[in-house]
Amino acid sequence: MTDEQSPPSASNAADSAATPVPPEPPPYPTIRQVIPLLVLLVLVQGLIGVVVGQVTSLADFELDPVLLIGAANLLSFGLVLWLAVRAARRPAREIFPFAVVPGDFWLAVLFTAVGWSILGSELVNVVSLVLPPPEWVVEVFSGFQSAGLASFLLLVVIAPVTEEFLFRGAILQGFLRRYSARKAILVSAVFFGALHMNPWQFGPAVVLGIIYGWWCLRTNSLAPALVGHALNNAVGLIAGDLLGLEIPGFTDDVAGVSLQPLWLDILGLTMFAAGILLATRSFARHTLLGTRSGVPLEQRRDFPGQ
Repeated sequence: MTDEQSPPSASNAADSAATPVPPEPPPYPTIRQVIPLLVLLVLVQGLIGVVVGQVTSLADFELDPVLLIGAANLLSFGLVLWLAVRAARRPAREIFPFAVVPGDFWLAVLFTAVGWSILGSELVNVVSLVLPPPEWVVEVFSGFQSAGLASFLLLVVIAPVTEEFLFRGAILQGFLRRYSARKAILVSAVFFGALHMNPWQFGPAVVLGIIYGWWCLRTNSLAPALVGHALNNAVGLIAGDLLGLEIPGFTDDVAGVSLQPLWLDILGLTMFAAGILLATRSFARHTLLGTRSGVPLEQRRDFPGQ
């Protein structure tokens, strides 16, 4: 004789059906919620600078200002990212997506990053001719160019990681759940440019923010933006410090503003256009892996090239 399982009672089925499903957390952040995050970021960076400056003054020793900026960057971005992740109430893999990126796409990243490094530099030169930077700004930028390894660590490692995790991670991924892809990418890029807090870098940074956002949307990964950001910042350092090239307007002292040679601008434009074309063709050949991490595809809206 065998035992038979009795069918579930109607009351048990009703209880199962009545079990409440936890509501989805609201998309975070909104555009308004980003503003206090960035204000906090700037305030913490300034506070760290003041405190460390006082300590080094009392202790009678000097600290490399580039290293100080790097430490302030790590601490301030770390705090803001922690707050953003807690507020988002989503798994880290959704806030910081790292889906597999097609191998052929990396050539597009290389060409675009190097090309815009050249074009962005020229755009800074043009703005500087119209609106000459004050002396203290010149000193800050000159310090970045002359700090050697410290500059490389700050510009090529620390800045890309902290900025991309915040802007293409916490901010863009939240925006993509709430706004259209165009609006999400554009507004996050404007915030990215505004964080540089100077009119000379604002335009180039916004363009980069749009490109990185586009890459992130189409690949569902922060990796291309991280690598592209690092390459963009590294080109000038490699050309000037490592290779010792002397190119007016590109590797020379920022105190003497001048335009770049025409051949360099043509090279930058050609590489940038080739990078965009390669990216578009790569996107056309591959299917997004969007369900693995980040914002699921069904929660996204179309973006040009989708």
